[in-house]
Amino acid sequence: MMKPRINVRGKNATPQLSEPFIKKKEQVGGENRQNGKRDFRQRCGGVSGSPKDRSPGWKRPLLRALQEMEEENPIGWGSPYSGRRTGMGRKDKRIRSVVVSVVGAVLLGTLMGGLIMSLFFSEDPDLSTRSIDSHLRRAPDDAEQSKSRIEGEKSGAKKKQSPQTLQLPVLQAVLVQGGNFKEREGALKTVRKYRSEGWAAVTTEDPPYRIYRGVGLDREGSRKLTDVLEEKDAKTYAKEVQFGAQSVPLTSIPEGKSLITWLNHGHQVFRLLGEKSAEGLAPGEKGVSLEPVWSEVLEHYNHLVQTAPQLEKGIPAKAKPQLVQMVRGMDQVVQSGQTNPKQPESAMLWQMQEGLIRYALAYEKFVEALR
Repeated sequence: MMKPRINVRGKNATPQLSEPFIKKKEQVGGENRQNGKRDFRQRCGGVSGSPKDRSPGWKRPLLRALQEMEEENPIGWGSPYSGRRTGMGRKDKRIRSVVVSVVGAVLLGTLMGGLIMSLFFSEDPDLSTRSIDSHLRRAPDDAEQSKSRIEGEKSGAKKKQSPQTLQLPVLQAVLVQGGNFKEREGALKTVRKYRSEGWAAVTTEDPPYRIYRGVGLDREGSRKLTDVLEEKDAKTYAKEVQFGAQSVPLTSIPEGKSLITWLNHGHQVFRLLGEKSAEGLAPGEKGVSLEPVWSEVLEHYNHLVQTAPQLEKGIPAKAKPQLVQMVRGMDQVVQSGQTNPKQPESAMLWQMQEGLIRYALAYEKFVEALR
């Protein structure tokens, strides 16, 4: 039995081919090369291989064409080395569209960036309506506040000077109340009792009937009177009042300027003698003199009395009784002080206080009648 024969070759050894196989391969390769040359000439349009005979549009190097022919499996339908030309127009269009897209994106981004910067970083929000916070209300600065305050004062002055209304002089005082009654008879009985003892006492005309026993220009002036009254076990109550603060229709007062002048004279007498009488009645006070202010008091009083009849003709009928009561109250004040202006007695000072109370209560009713 014959043993099988095994040929062993090294790793890098080249197998030996038989001579017929080599010749056959060279013959097939030659035919392929001949066929490749023939096909190449057909693809080139039958143009000879001479560079002078080729068309000007030919741009493929001869070396690349020959390399394609020598390949065993050439690709002849659009390879990079074939004689066919690819669509350059399509490639140019694609490049152009890409360039246009990039340029458009850059322009759009620049525009949007500028708009966003103007929205968030506007230097003058008052002039830029595109600011993101233009709809928000800003806190007014000092200039705007002063401007609005001036405009408010001007508008308030115009309202006060409106031809439809008239602002009367305001009378401020602190009344000292010493009783409150439901029945008028009980109030009048108490008033007569106080007067018989030398005190001031005035009751109101409408219920509830309150009894007022003094008047001061402020809290300090009224406290001097309450201290004296409480020494006699009298219960008192200080009440701040302000008469004439609200305006009245001008149609009810044809002579508005004359009325204001007249009221200013009466209010001035009220202030001068209200302060002096309260000072003279304070506990421990030795006395007070009216001479420093008496000439001024008489000047205002004389004007008040002389112009009252003419003024009475130009006011509504329902306000005339109150005007008369105001004049009578000033008469009581001046006549009580005229007895001894240099050093009036305590009883005379209480009489002056009673006249001042009558004037204040009559002025309250006078303003209500004009309204």
